[in-house]
Amino acid sequence: MTVTTEASSAALSTPEAAQSAGSTGPRGNPVKKVGEVVHFSRSSAVAPTDPSFTVTKIAKQRSKYGSEQVMAVMVHVETSTDSELNSDLSLALGPVVYVTDPDSGESKSPHGAMQLGEMPGTFGRDKKYDFGFEYKLADVYDHGWLTINSNGGPGSGIDIQYDLR
Repeated sequence: MTVTTEASSAALSTPEAAQSAGSTGPRGNPVKKVGEVVHFSRSSAVAPTDPSFTVTKIAKQRSKYGSEQVMAVMVHVETSTDSELNSDLSLALGPVVYVTDPDSGESKSPHGAMQLGEMPGTFGRDKKYDFGFEYKLADVYDHGWLTINSNGGPGSGIDIQYDLR
């Protein structure tokens, strides 16, 4: 699968957004920002049948399931008429992510993600979903890179910088 970005109006106005176009993060994936629309495609050209997603939030907050502080990652998804791509995207946006320390380059996958909102097992056709996951702060770095959809190896996911300090 190919990841293609359509910058939101907020991202277009920042010089960092222009600089990040075409760059790769520590796990070999395209660098994206919170709020950028990411098209999930079979090719580098965006098609009207490509579903998309946007990471809408990466923040430290109180857990929905207890009193401890967690890292929350929220996602907005818009599916298309392509059922196969929708299904692939539902697998790509699961709770398995990687975090990378920017200083040491060390990566790890936090365990025990808890779901926020409703995420169906498989995305339907022409639907919109808002959901996310929370991760224990002890399992992530206080700042660094979040990698989503690293199942396919370098270049198949996205890398987003975050800072919870």
